[in-house]
This record gives sequence, structure tokens and C-alpha cells, in this order.
Amino acid sequence: DVVAGTTVYYCYTVTNTGDVTLNLHNLTDDVLGTIFNGLYYVLTPGSSINTVQAGLPIPYVANATTTNVATWTAYNDAIVMAMAEASATVTVVNPQIDMVKTVSTDPVCGTESEIMVLAGTPVYYCYTGTNTGDTVLNYHDLVDSELGPLFLGLTFPLGPGSVVEFMPPPVPIAATTTNTATWTAYNDDVVTASATSSATVTVVNPAIEL
Repeated sequence: DVVAGTTVYYCYTVTNTGDVTLNLHNLTDDVLGTIFNGLYYVLTPGSSINTVQAGLPIPYVANATTTNVATWTAYNDAIVMAMAEASATVTVVNPQIDMVKTVSTDPVCGTESEIMVLAGTPVYYCYTGTNTGDTVLNYHDLVDSELGPLFLGLTFPLGPGSVVEFMPPPVPIAATTTNTATWTAYNDDVVTASATSSATVTVVNPAIEL
């Protein structure tokens, strides 16, 4: 799986499964067209060659899900000829995640992103991640600007439309604080998504004089 606009590289590998050496080769792809025609390479029985070994990196910018069907023809002449076909699929996905951070004085996921408390009051931060994309996201990092990394590389398959909540232990607040958290969900370096959200706890000092 890749995101739109990713450059992928195709590799075509052929093996001589017959009993005669094949010296000339054609390779066509129904999406990329002719890769080579009449390429001279001595392919003996039982041996293999691929396009990378042949010095032919074959890039393609994937903007939509694509299945390529390739045909390799190896031959010496019109009589001594062999042909093989194979396909490969590149799936273009749209990974996205949304995250909402709330804060509460109760040990439940609250609905507010800003609250007021007295100095020393323990507060509970809640992080809610929602997969708003179209692909499962399997690994997760959550880092808070004040609390640091809450988890890194957490394995949790989060399917499209699924929601997960995370609440660390309570934190006593001594001064007005704004925390900004970043949730990154990913499968690899290509399929990745992130979201940020903030919550503010304002410390107040109520007093009265009569």
C-alpha cells in the first residue's frame, strides 16, 4: 500500500525452466508499455535474471490503485521461443487520523479542552484517536509536549472508522498549562498519518475580602 504520488519501483524476474539457452528477450507491461525489446542476455537452463540486475530500475508514480500485467518473451528465433506472464498490484490508500484531547478532574474522558482548577488539583487527560482514512493503521506513537512520549510503536490495528481512547494516570497541576499532543499512526514510512490537539488547564486562586 502507498499514498497517492508515491514513486514505486517494479522488478521483473525471469527463470529459464526449459532445457535450451535463450539469448533474446522482450518485456512489455500493459501499463508501462515496452520495457525492452530484443535485449541480448544469455539465459541458460535453470538460471534467472531480473531487471534490477540488468541495470534497469523501473519507476512509476502511483496516483491510483493499479494492477500491471507483464509479459516476458525469451527466444532465439521464431521457433525457439518461450513466454511467461505475471502481474503486480499497487494499492493507493488515504491514511488519515483525527485526535481530540480533553481534560477533566474526574477519571473519565471529558468533553472539555479547557478547565479551571486550584493549584495541586490532579487532572485526567484523555486522548481519543479516530481513523478517518480508508486503511487499517497498525502502529501508533503518542507524544505530549508536557508529559513526553505516552507510547511509541504501540501495536494496535485501528480500522477505518474505529475509535480508541487513552487515559494516562492523573497529573497534579501547579500552574496554568497548555499541553499539545501529536498522535502518529502508521504502517511504514509511506503509509502514515498524524494529528495534533491541545488542552489547557488554568490554575486560579479564588479569594474574597469583606
